[in-house]
Amino acid sequence: MSITKGEIRSGAYYDSVILMQLQRSLTELPGVLDAGVIMGTDANKDLLSQSDLLVTDVKTALADDLIIVIKAEDDPAAQAALEKVDELLASRRQASGDEEYRPKSLESAAQMMPTPSGCSSQFLGAMLLV
Repeated sequence: MSITKGEIRSGAYYDSVILMQLQRSLTELPGVLDAGVIMGTDANKDLLSQSDLLVTDVKTALADDLIIVIKAEDDPAAQAALEKVDELLASRRQASGDEEYRPKSLESAAQMMPTPSGCSSQFLGAMLLV
């Protein structure tokens, strides 16, 4: 028989990509059958309900709260997964901090380039567009 446990982290916000990665990592832990890691919006709580993951512990979450729900084979596996969340989040932050920044536009790339004396980054950006 499985057990589902959840917790609310008030005011905690993470990018949706981080939340999806965290959810995937949690489901890979021993004894974990399913996991939900989402912001506490009504629409997201409906998704948890449809997935049979909406437990009483998280129903009061507000839109700016983080909801973490673990469905596991037993209570120790569920508790261990919840306790692992901070470690997994820290490893995600550290991994993303190691990545080199990639500009999203030519203009921002030109601003990052070292400029020869007498040239402006706007001039170099305009030259990139030619």
